[in-house]
Amino acid sequence: MVESANPTDASPVWVWVKTPALDQVLIGKARKLSTRSSLLLLKVKLHDSEKDSVESDNHDVNWGWTHGTIAAAEGSDSQSSSEISVTVLDELSMHNNKSANLPADSFETGDIVMDNVYENDDYPDDLVALTHLHEPAVVMCLKKRFEAGKIYTDDGPKLIALNPFKECPHLYSKSVMEDYWKR
Repeated sequence: MVESANPTDASPVWVWVKTPALDQVLIGKARKLSTRSSLLLLKVKLHDSEKDSVESDNHDVNWGWTHGTIAAAEGSDSQSSSEISVTVLDELSMHNNKSANLPADSFETGDIVMDNVYENDDYPDDLVALTHLHEPAVVMCLKKRFEAGKIYTDDGPKLIALNPFKECPHLYSKSVMEDYWKR
């Protein structure tokens, strides 16, 4: 069970939920994950400012995880709850704004994992600094940094570079090269 440090604190507890587990509860079966081509199609449509015309039922992005909050822990008492109530808050999910009761062992089975919450979407430049290190945390960190024009992210001693498919003069200008030559 997830509890807030302060019982009167109303701030939500953000989590990632595996979409197959959510699908099983809400529609009775797990759906296939989205293919690369459908993800690319959605990205192009969103990039071309057609966000309002994208129907969530027709263009649902199912990459394996969906974002939400813990609404409550259901059960006979607060120490032994039998279900975890999650509210999905993910515009790209067909389950957006829906609530589902998942089994209490969803954290142990990995169907629910904690989210990393950063003020002002200031995601770290090294994945090692993520508080909760798991697949959706890595993907979201890379996505948010990419959207901010930060195509390089460290993973300890390794460097991850995402292809921006555009010119990056702020990264490859003459002044930047001169700064590196002076080192």
